[in-house]
Amino acid sequence: DALPICINMSASNGDNLNFFMQMQDSRTIGNYEMDDMDMHQAYLTYSPCAAATLKLGKFEMNMHNQRLIGSVGWSQFGRTFEGFNYDRSFGSFDATFFGTQIPETGIDAADDMFWGANFALDMFDVFGYWNFNEADNSDASMLTLGLYRTHTFGAMDYEFMGASQMGTTAADQDIAPMMVFGEFGYTLANNARVAFLMDYASGQDDSADVTAFNNMYYTGHKFRGAMDYFVYNDENLDPGFGLMDMAFKFNYPVNDAWGLSAAAHMFTYVEVAEGAEDALGNELDFAATYTDGAFKWTNGLSMF
Repeated sequence: DALPICINMSASNGDNLNFFMQMQDSRTIGNYEMDDMDMHQAYLTYSPCAAATLKLGKFEMNMHNQRLIGSVGWSQFGRTFEGFNYDRSFGSFDATFFGTQIPETGIDAADDMFWGANFALDMFDVFGYWNFNEADNSDASMLTLGLYRTHTFGAMDYEFMGASQMGTTAADQDIAPMMVFGEFGYTLANNARVAFLMDYASGQDDSADVTAFNNMYYTGHKFRGAMDYFVYNDENLDPGFGLMDMAFKFNYPVNDAWGLSAAAHMFTYVEVAEGAEDALGNELDFAATYTDGAFKWTNGLSMF
């Protein structure tokens, strides 16, 4: 029932300065009284040299596999950040630095500041993200430190991310959760791929510290099943309990136009009260995708 439409405009000086603007209309079909026309992106990019690019304004930001920072493309509105992003290549490694303000609810209040850095080394990426509240008399801050690695060797491939969080809430509680994500795949002779995925986000235990992992600004649809049943903090999931997702995935390219995919997820809580049920359920996802040039059509069926 959603009809998101984007109109883009760009300009360039033909050298090292570019401007991009994107208007987005995300109204619900049949409801023409809603004021859903908004400026989704508007930013300026400047490249002082071939190895560096500075972006200023309102922009989408995707880091690594979007497990912690993503633009949430599978949604009616998407997510943008407001601030700066600076990419710099140093030959042996690449670095990204950003400083933004988040106009949505963060770890304690709206309009959190979100800063970070990523260093892409030969073997893996090292990153650090800092959420802090700019309100007066507030010591709320959260630091997320982690590693990311993706690699393909022969017919096998894997992707790994691990992160831990530390800091202090506005209520003076210590923050101490963790997250581990891994996907291991094997490509067969007919280019079909089978994979196993494990996604662990810690929950709140009996301690006085905050041990439930904060997923921050992730694109949940990529990881927790096509139904988005455990992506949002609603009645389907208590975020304080944490979540373990184990899944088997299968992709098969039938030909140049058609592709088939399937996934089986098993969801469980990480922390529950003594004697309570930790199993949440199983989800089966099936999809057939047709691609012809720039045109792409996906038909899906999911069961929980």
